[in-house]
Amino acid sequence: MDVSQQFKKKIITYFINEYKHNFTPNPCVICNQKIKIDTLINFARSYGIYYVATGHYGIIKRNRANKEVYLCRAKDTTKDQTYFLSKLSQTQLRHLILPLGNMLKKDVYEFARQNN
Repeated sequence: MDVSQQFKKKIITYFINEYKHNFTPNPCVICNQKIKIDTLINFARSYGIYYVATGHYGIIKRNRANKEVYLCRAKDTTKDQTYFLSKLSQTQLRHLILPLGNMLKKDVYEFARQNN
């Protein structure tokens, strides 16, 4: 999927504006919130798929009583990437699966090695 125009409009512009105002921009946080996750979710939904899995290190906990979802730190705190997903909405988080969240990086490598 070509999202280069959206990326230029929303992320590059954001980055330049933040930088001009002496802020330290984090384009990955904004891209995940405004482009990447919604693009993946919408693509999946067009095929009748409800969930999208990403390779981010984090854990999603679901509260069945109130239907809220919580973004929690990964087991491997040295690889935790929840910061990059921190601006996602409840709607976005409900569609997300983070399969690496309960694994250490060394275990991910071992799993990949064993499965070619």
